[in-house]
Amino acid sequence: RQMCIRDRFISIVEQAVSNGAADMDFKVGNGVGTYAFKIDGKMTNRYNLPEEQVRAMMGAIIQTETENITGSIQDQQIIAKTTKLTIEPNIDGRRVRQEVRLRGLKAYSNGGFTYSFRIIQTRIQDSRTIDTLGYLPEQSNFLKWLATQPNGIILIVGPTGHGKTVTCLLYTSDAADEEDS
Repeated sequence: RQMCIRDRFISIVEQAVSNGAADMDFKVGNGVGTYAFKIDGKMTNRYNLPEEQVRAMMGAIIQTETENITGSIQDQQIIAKTTKLTIEPNIDGRRVRQEVRLRGLKAYSNGGFTYSFRIIQTRIQDSRTIDTLGYLPEQSNFLKWLATQPNGIILIVGPTGHGKTVTCLLYTSDAADEEDS
């Protein structure tokens, strides 16, 4: 049963990454379980799951001692945990194997719990480059030129879920490839 619950959670993470989500949000309480994704800075509609299934997934993934709500102070604590998973989301019509880190936070909320996860793509194993991320050609060329400079600071800023982490990962990957050639 534990493996089945873990597989269900992985399929939700794959769904999130396939849709470009930066965050996942699970809620349980009063007999109801739901989850939603944050895509382009906005939460999607919530999907329903049985409360016990969400509790089992969170127990398997963030491995808290108990998922019981007793109303005690211990149940109201915030628990933070980072988990690594290997997933195969559908990217551009094909399954792409990649490693993700989930930075999770469990918090007491309105008679239940909220579990929020930031999806951090740590190893992207596909053919994307700075040139294929949707930047204008002059922006891509400028980023490549910056990589050749001997010193300086580059700030990549923007709203949640708009590709800062992917840009940084691909930027450093492209810069390393340039040094090798």
